[in-house]
Amino acid sequence: MLNFDLVKVFFITLFFSFGVQALFYLRYAFGNRKIIREHKAVIAYKSGVIGDGVLIPLTNVFAWLVLGQLAPWNTQLNFFLTTGATGLLITFLFHWGQQRFHLTNWTMPTSGHWTLLGVYHAIFMFCEISFLSFVLFNYLFSVFDGTRTGGVPLSYALIILFLFFVTFVHDYWRTLFSKFVAK
Repeated sequence: MLNFDLVKVFFITLFFSFGVQALFYLRYAFGNRKIIREHKAVIAYKSGVIGDGVLIPLTNVFAWLVLGQLAPWNTQLNFFLTTGATGLLITFLFHWGQQRFHLTNWTMPTSGHWTLLGVYHAIFMFCEISFLSFVLFNYLFSVFDGTRTGGVPLSYALIILFLFFVTFVHDYWRTLFSKFVAK
């Protein structure tokens, strides 16, 4: 039997990770906006369609399962600050890399200048990574204090995150590779 909470987690994540971008795309496409004629949009990326549309929602389903096994959770202020700082650092590094290597798209049409959707995506990424850090750090603390239960959902979540990374590398391989080849 499928747990209704897991279905909600999947579809809520799907909306915020892929759905918002898809709505922007439809609005821009029906409005014949210049930005989607000149820049790749979410539907042009495997990391957008497969990653944001399937893999990130599945990652959150397994993360939610991990949290269910770990209750009670560490909810101390310094723990939230640590997971938030981790989310901020990783989000910053990805967006800095996007700017540094001039990986422009419809969220950053020119290097260093994000659209409203780009700002939204950065906020979503920060929240997503902070949530996943919260889950991972709670799991690691449970390992260290000896209260750990099953880690199978965490293993699945990490495998799915790796697959998301593979889609990201696939999308940007040529662009990134060309930056490192001697000119």
